[in-house]
Amino acid sequence: MREEYIKMDKMEMSIWECCELLNDVVDESDLDSDLPQMEHLLQTAESIRKDYPDEDWLHLTGLIHDLGKVLLLPQFGGLPYWAVVGDTYPVGCAFDESILHHKYFKENPDYHNPAYNTKYGVYSENCGLDNVLMSWGHDDYMYLVARENKTTLPPAALFIIRNHSFYPLHTGGAYRHLMNEEDHENLKWLQIFNKYELYSKATELIDVEKVKPYYLSLIEKCECELPNVVDSLQAKLQSEEYINYMASLFATVNTLIELGVPVLPRKTAWDSVYWVLVAPKSGSGGTPVNGLSCLSWRFGVETNNIINWKTVPLSCEDYIGHYMLGSQYRKDSKTINKEAFFHASSLNISKNGNDAWVFDIDETTLSNLPYYAENGFGAVPYNATKFNEWVFTGNAPALPESLKLYNKLVNLGVKIVFITGRTEDQRDVTEANLKAVGYNTWDRLVLKGSDYVGKTAVEYKSAQRKKVEEDGYRIIGNSGDQWSDLLGTNIGLRTFKLPDPMYYIG
Repeated sequence: MREEYIKMDKMEMSIWECCELLNDVVDESDLDSDLPQMEHLLQTAESIRKDYPDEDWLHLTGLIHDLGKVLLLPQFGGLPYWAVVGDTYPVGCAFDESILHHKYFKENPDYHNPAYNTKYGVYSENCGLDNVLMSWGHDDYMYLVARENKTTLPPAALFIIRNHSFYPLHTGGAYRHLMNEEDHENLKWLQIFNKYELYSKATELIDVEKVKPYYLSLIEKCECELPNVVDSLQAKLQSEEYINYMASLFATVNTLIELGVPVLPRKTAWDSVYWVLVAPKSGSGGTPVNGLSCLSWRFGVETNNIINWKTVPLSCEDYIGHYMLGSQYRKDSKTINKEAFFHASSLNISKNGNDAWVFDIDETTLSNLPYYAENGFGAVPYNATKFNEWVFTGNAPALPESLKLYNKLVNLGVKIVFITGRTEDQRDVTEANLKAVGYNTWDRLVLKGSDYVGKTAVEYKSAQRKKVEEDGYRIIGNSGDQWSDLLGTNIGLRTFKLPDPMYYIG
């Protein structure tokens, strides 16, 4: 069957033309069989678009995931329903009991074949689902079409297309022993997708002509995810020219580091970053100096094993500067915020607006990196006067991955609570700064009042979170760059520690 259809010689058409052609299909397994297939595709895609507006690749996946049902049409061989729709499962290993009507597999010769009827069969542990042969159906056909046509959709999209009918996996929890690490990450997206794919259709019909231009634009360009490039630290530095320049610059710096030549970021003005050679210290790779590995030091800081420190070790200034200005800081922030998003989306968010997410501000939602780049990346003693002067400029940029999480939480109906160590006299500038960079709404913004002078950050933030819960909120998540943001009482269902090796607040 696969050998026949992998030839890709049935018809040539655009994705939108295929969507329209699918209207000739009546899927008897669909609860709303009186609606055209285009309506089903768009209801799935538009429902996802409403709740996850930034994930355009997921919108497009919602549109195309069922296009393999064209196998039911005469032009594509007119296969019977049982060969096109229904639950899918692996072949070449034992049939799991979570498969629908699994008892009838006893009539299948593979059931009694010792090469195929064991837990792993012809596969090995954690081999990856890409290496597993699935039962034939519209899922696998569309997956093959997308793969063979070199789609630029991300791996998670292909995983969704191929496995959205693989209910023993994403509903029954079976076959996890065949999954690799990437499969586990992609499964999180599939479980989000399946909330919209089958029976959670919209109550109103979609205006096809109204939404068509949007989906045609996705089909044309398929902008799946921003590439990992050096991220600008201030709005005026976000031009393509600057990004290309910085990418080239960091490539040069990395080469110097690999050659053993340490470099130190020096700021003479925020509009430019200059790199100068320095006397050998620790190097950005964290080579030992007097028993100190800067990479290990940063790890100890982020895991709260190194505490009560006042400044970054001078020998690690270049390492911390390279980390904060390079791409790894952004990647780390992205990973943590992505996990926070998966956590939130896995919950049943209350309709009464009582679910809240607590954010810290400095180095959690707003970045003070422009200030610290001019002040040794935390390697020089903290100067409260200078830092407060910076705060009152109101020019702190947003941490981009945190802003993405914020927007997704708002779209899920989660209430936003900011609890910051900033003081009440900084309320106006903090509110203006948050709104200027995209944090447009929140339920409450808590700043430190005079009654908490002398209290630790843990005591202050625990007390404020307690007030939030006493007001009837359920704290479903808590994000901060300091462990003092996350420890204590009333911490919420889960906490998420963002990277910050530049300073410590106990």
